Amino acid sequence: VSKPPARPVADKALAKLAPDFSRRKIRDLITQGSVFMDGARIQVASRMVHTGQELSFRDVPAPVVAPNAEAESWILYRGVDMVVVNKPAGIPVVPTRSEALTCLTHVLKNALGSEIHPVHRIDRPASGLVMLALNPAAMARLSKRLMAGQVMKGYAVRTVGAWEGVHHLDTRLADPKGKQQEARTSVRGHATEGRTDCLVRLHTGRLHQIRRHLALAGHPVEGDDVYGPGIKAFPPAKDLRLHAAFLDFGEGPLFTPPLWDWRTGVADA
Repeated sequence: VSKPPARPVADKALAKLAPDFSRRKIRDLITQGSVFMDGARIQVASRMVHTGQELSFRDVPAPVVAPNAEAESWILYRGVDMVVVNKPAGIPVVPTRSEALTCLTHVLKNALGSEIHPVHRIDRPASGLVMLALNPAAMARLSKRLMAGQVMKGYAVRTVGAWEGVHHLDTRLADPKGKQQEARTSVRGHATEGRTDCLVRLHTGRLHQIRRHLALAGHPVEGDDVYGPGIKAFPPAKDLRLHAAFLDFGEGPLFTPPLWDWRTGVADA
């Protein structure tokens, strides 16, 4: 923005930069989370803009948001101030640059009419159990339990190649800034027909830890097109075979691993 308008707000500044877009279109882009100021998403049309700040946007199709009834069907447990949901594969837990209105937290906020705070996350292409708080106090309480190792999480995973037995993986993993961090993963596998169905437990929580550790061990998760290609004739798969199936957070019911049918995507308790 070299010379802001008389009233330097985001929608008017963008209207000047993109004269082919109507004010309504610009406001829709802001609401969808497709407008960024200095790289950070803005969602308020009246956000002040100052000389030297950078405005950018992505013109994306209007998102298809899950209906409230569908979102409510994802809820497996609702306590006084928290919920546990079965997240479908393919949607992020928190907003991304292109998916602000279709992320899990936004959809649940609309369905429940409540603020939503994710206590932990699973990858966008993964499915399964996610715990979310309904207010900041619950978020602080549950996060404290998680950091203290009082929340147990487990995953049903299908990997490439036969990999029978129990394995403990402890290769250090780099964070996004390149700093090496301790990472520990336990795997119990049962091999059949050149692939292995595993129950996996995390002892630390690093970015893509399961996917990275299993790929480094030579047995990437089926459907992992980020860490899998090039390893053991990595086969194509429609979906990532990683499901958060076990959760014990000490306050509600114990969620145990189901028998997961990867062919149909159906869990048979």
